[in-house]
Amino acid sequence: MLPLRPPPASDESRFGYLVRLSAAHGFDGPRALWQALGSPAGTSFALTISEAVGIPCHTIEELRGPMPPCFRVLASTDMAVAAWNHRHLRWCPACMRDRAYLRQAWQLKAVTACSKHGRRLTDSCHACGSQVAAFGVVDLRCSCGVQLGEGADGSACSELEMVLAKAAARALARQETSSTFDGLSRLVLFMGQFNSPTFPQKPGKLDGFDRLDLACSLASSTDRLLSSWPTQFDSLLKERLEHVRNSSFSARLPEVFGPLYRVLYKRLAGAEFQFLRDAFEAFLREHWWGLLCGRNRRLSADTVGGHRRVSRKHAVRELGLTEGTLKRLVQSKAVRADVVSGPSGRQFTFLDEDELPQLRDMAKAALTLQQASERLALPRKIVRQMIESKLLSLVADRSNSAGAWMISGELPRIPASSVAPPKQALRSVLRYWRLTDKERMSVVAGAVGGELLSFAGTSHDGEALGHACINVAALRHWIEAARATQAKTDFTLREAARDLGIKEEVAYELARRGLLRCARTGRGARVAPDEIARFAEAYVSLATLAKGVGTSPRSLLSKLGVRPVSGPSIDGCRQYFFSRSDLKGSTTCPVPGTTGSRQRVLKNSGQPVSGDPQP
Repeated sequence: MLPLRPPPASDESRFGYLVRLSAAHGFDGPRALWQALGSPAGTSFALTISEAVGIPCHTIEELRGPMPPCFRVLASTDMAVAAWNHRHLRWCPACMRDRAYLRQAWQLKAVTACSKHGRRLTDSCHACGSQVAAFGVVDLRCSCGVQLGEGADGSACSELEMVLAKAAARALARQETSSTFDGLSRLVLFMGQFNSPTFPQKPGKLDGFDRLDLACSLASSTDRLLSSWPTQFDSLLKERLEHVRNSSFSARLPEVFGPLYRVLYKRLAGAEFQFLRDAFEAFLREHWWGLLCGRNRRLSADTVGGHRRVSRKHAVRELGLTEGTLKRLVQSKAVRADVVSGPSGRQFTFLDEDELPQLRDMAKAALTLQQASERLALPRKIVRQMIESKLLSLVADRSNSAGAWMISGELPRIPASSVAPPKQALRSVLRYWRLTDKERMSVVAGAVGGELLSFAGTSHDGEALGHACINVAALRHWIEAARATQAKTDFTLREAARDLGIKEEVAYELARRGLLRCARTGRGARVAPDEIARFAEAYVSLATLAKGVGTSPRSLLSKLGVRPVSGPSIDGCRQYFFSRSDLKGSTTCPVPGTTGSRQRVLKNSGQPVSGDPQP
């Protein structure tokens, strides 16, 4: 029997009591004491120590915790062997300063905080920075000789870490079963690994859980996940869906959520973790793009039956549409659908089953271009322009020029009112009046929107839009007023010739040869202001050059030595024209500037020029 018999603390670990006992008797560590006691292999730890110190055996049996393998003693704990830390020692500096002995809970892998002080444990010496081996401590000192109680306290712990530490203390004190602590530690071990969209492939084979830094990281991650439940969990699942969509697409649930799926339904299959599965299945009902069916046996019947998503092929069969038509409706966002692409580029489309009736009605009410033309009593060309001007809405955009039009069946109508003669049908106005495409659509919009009513008034007796009548005089006044308020966007060739200082016939010849570019419209050839300015900057006539040097055009032509780009001897044009770039460096005559022509064009088009007052 040993001469000194210090009583063990109620929460002291078995190995920690051996450390204190060996230090009290001057032995070089617990192993030397154990060998001095002459205990054979397989001896009960409680019986051996009870006989050595004269303390009842049941008191020693209350001590828990792992022992070094070299002691070869029988285990005396109801905690799983894997729950204990066999590599590194952990301790709370504040507790060690209060009373120096090793607590049982500190040797559990999942425990990272002190239940008394609410601070994180430490596993490194503050002096040398080295970790202390779980069974290498002598006299509660580091190998460098510094007491474990020295140094600063650990950082503040999370709420979950505190709950774990208290649950471990209650379980070790036999105040409750270890099931609560076991469940919490399993929750931290598995769910703590899912902190990013890149899920771990084998969460059940985590290496290094006995390291304090990794255990703290897992506990903190789990605490964040549970602190705003299930908002943070839903955010993680959404990020996972987006990650899979952008990397390796799959429409199979186990492949998208594979590791998490196995953890929720296999590793954490207990009833205490049902809240995890409930939140997961609630997310699936709302956000899962694929199908759920009887193949997903782990999911509840309510989740499978309540997931109203169908594939594109199923929707085609239900609606009686072609796949191309449904694809166009989906691309136009006429219906909410999830379209995801596989690694090969193949697209998978999933729709909400509850929206299929609405989609069927929408497709049935859609009109082709010919049908819309007949109902509106307007040419198909006008109908196309109305679509481009947003006066008609499309149910689905055309994927290519060969696709059928799908125009909304809600066609515009003109409010009824009396019209004084002379009057003309809208269809006739759009067809025979000299209007630009923009003016045509302005007339249609003004008639439908009621703007024309204050000028002309319209009548409509239930017939097609094209048959609606408009007062001719009032409509002409309305068009002229609209033209007067707008900046001039194009010129006739006569107006272009006037601004360039040439004859009208010459302007027509330049247009035919492509030197003066113009557009052909229903009102004849039209020249844009920028094109007039471009021509003036690129070309100059022989008459203008001769006037600048005070000589005749014929005399100057023989002296220039530069080939004209157009003229009587070149292409039959009435006047000679030179490229300004060809005349650069010519000493025969200076090239006049183009400022006057540009300002004249801008002023005639209604645009501000240099020196004009700005609005």
